[in-house]
Amino acid sequence: MPTHTHNNNTDTIKGWEFGGGVRMACTNVDGTFYAIQGSCPRCAFDLWKGDLIKDDPGFENKPLVACPTCSTIFSFQNGKYGPPMKRTGLQAFVGNLAKTATQEDSY
Repeated sequence: MPTHTHNNNTDTIKGWEFGGGVRMACTNVDGTFYAIQGSCPRCAFDLWKGDLIKDDPGFENKPLVACPTCSTIFSFQNGKYGPPMKRTGLQAFVGNLAKTATQEDSY
């Protein structure tokens, strides 16, 4: 059962939780299904609450998800991380704080 849905125009990222606390962030882009781990390896926040990036020419290995907290970008194709998404205002401030934390600090 989905635990959260984040809408970005017509695309959706859904979060799924399985037994043992296993979480996945899943999306369907142009008829292809993708899934990666549900929490950000950098700050441990829920990736399915992030921004779906699929048409931005500035990024490769699309579709991508940008963590809503630390702005680190992850590829739905291979799970690898990329440069952080540039944010402004309060999101940029929180993201800069999150970049200094590790996953161990988040617990």
